[in-house]
Amino acid sequence: MPAKDDPGRDGAARVTARDRGWSHRQALVGARGERVPRTLRKPNERLWWVDMVPGAEINIARIRQKVADIQEALSVLRAYAGLEDQAFLQDAEAIRSARYAFIVLVEAASNIANHLCARLLGRAPVSYADSFLMLGENGIVDAGVAARLAKMAGFRNLLVHRYGDVKNDRMLEMMRDELGDVDEYLRAVGDVIRGRRPGT
Repeated sequence: MPAKDDPGRDGAARVTARDRGWSHRQALVGARGERVPRTLRKPNERLWWVDMVPGAEINIARIRQKVADIQEALSVLRAYAGLEDQAFLQDAEAIRSARYAFIVLVEAASNIANHLCARLLGRAPVSYADSFLMLGENGIVDAGVAARLAKMAGFRNLLVHRYGDVKNDRMLEMMRDELGDVDEYLRAVGDVIRGRRPGT
């Protein structure tokens, strides 16, 4: 197993549950190997998930890339959400772009959730929806946000497997009213990689 400062096979720096030489106190390591400043933690405070799975590692670089994908998808969806109803609903290219952005958003968000479930909980979700619900059940993400993201995952499945059943006016409603849950999710993910218990 590589040492903490070893970037690993994929070149990504990691958060490790045991920092060699730190006597079981963790250090948060960013994509370039930097430790989070002590000002982000109280003196002698351990990261809250240190005991969830001994030796747990979080791949910060992987999460950052997925967050960037989510933010790009959010930008696309919010741009189209600002259009008048008919301007969007009668624009086939806009509808195709929005559908694709939803798929990217949910898949990237679930990729993060799967990673956190595996590394922090030692569990493997069975579906996109389950990955969010599992984080909610364990207090890593607000349970209400997790439940709504699980429903969004169901919409992703509709887009991929039953795209003929997608109602574009309903998709437009989601673009206008439900993307705030994704913002909340990203804040919770940020709390985790900074070592802060979500909601505190």
